Amino acid sequence: MRVLLSVLALILLAQPANAQQRCPGGDTLVDVALTSDRGGVRFYNTKTLTDLKRMTGPGNYGNGERVLGLTRRVLDYRLQARTRTTTTDGRRYCVSLSRVDLHLGFKDFEVYIARKYRPGSCAYRVTKEHELTHVALYRRELADSLAAFKARVIDAAMREPVVWTSDINATTQAMLNRLSRRLQADLRRLEDNMDRANSAIDTPEAYRQEHNKCRDW
Repeated sequence: MRVLLSVLALILLAQPANAQQRCPGGDTLVDVALTSDRGGVRFYNTKTLTDLKRMTGPGNYGNGERVLGLTRRVLDYRLQARTRTTTTDGRRYCVSLSRVDLHLGFKDFEVYIARKYRPGSCAYRVTKEHELTHVALYRRELADSLAAFKARVIDAAMREPVVWTSDINATTQAMLNRLSRRLQADLRRLEDNMDRANSAIDTPEAYRQEHNKCRDW
């Protein structure tokens, strides 16, 4: 799934106590807050084997391979910011970041098990366990990355300079766009790590071991 990025700006406007040309705030720390959500799990048992193979997309499985289960996940990435805004004459403003709020988590996982395998059957149980292992791996990779990701956000936010401008909204949006671009490589790295961890249990040998657990395939 592609990451959906939501960038919002909350602008705080304050009048200075006295008129001065120096732009304040350049040496002030940016407050960074990080929240996360592990995501719930929703189970679906209504798709056929053909439906599931189609849902995986072209090229993911060979013509002779069956897709017995499928886990879909969406990484929920939201970036918000507040700015300090001061002015000396009401026409030009000094804008600097004061706070960045980052949410990095999962929306609910969607776990699909082929409807051929009914709840209570061995095949259903083994397929469900396999898909829940995928969910656990996604959650583990996210949890392991949060501290480093927050540090990266702090570094990126502190590198954002204060700016004199006559257009507060455009300047704030430009700051957020730059901050977001600096984080894209980190997001791609997280996605790659999650995919790598999950591919380790989607091997022919792993499938053979699971197939041998049941006789009702």
